[in-house]
Amino acid sequence: MEAIFKIPAAAKESRHQVDDYECIILGGPVWAQNISLPIRAFIKRDSEKFERLALFCTEYGEGGEKMLGKAAKPSGNEPIATMVLTEPDIQSDLLDQKVDAFVKTVAAPMEKNL
Repeated sequence: MEAIFKIPAAAKESRHQVDDYECIILGGPVWAQNISLPIRAFIKRDSEKFERLALFCTEYGEGGEKMLGKAAKPSGNEPIATMVLTEPDIQSDLLDQKVDAFVKTVAAPMEKNL
């Protein structure tokens, strides 16, 4: 019910400083076509510290693309990469292809800095 009505959750304090990282990668399941409450709370609390953001989600039904768009809004930045994994993706050869493409997209800006 909390996901449907977007009831805020308290985010636990991070063990690491978010601004110490070049890229924050966040992901999780789609809950009632919304981002999970813990991830939403984390983004709301720390999004101004994100240098780069990459998002992924898993879903059985639909709504992942829309959910990722909503999840990125608080940060004010477009994610450098997004990935939606559906049940058929996970059960097929598409899983490795999608994950490899996501990782390459996330890594590309950081490799330029080496």
